[in-house]
Amino acid sequence: MGVNDSPELIPAVQGASDATDRRISLRISSSGYISYYHSREAEDASKRPQLEVTYTP
Repeated sequence: MGVNDSPELIPAVQGASDATDRRISLRISSSGYISYYHSREAEDASKRPQLEVTYTP
């Protein structure tokens, strides 16, 4: 699983959290290797994308 903990994501995640529908869209890309991504409609629930947010004081 890829991890990106860049502070540049904070405004996008905060904006989605404050929005009425609470949805966020991120572009996923990989360079130099083949990757497969599944949508939220994937039949196998374990393959659906997830966003984990950790709040720090």
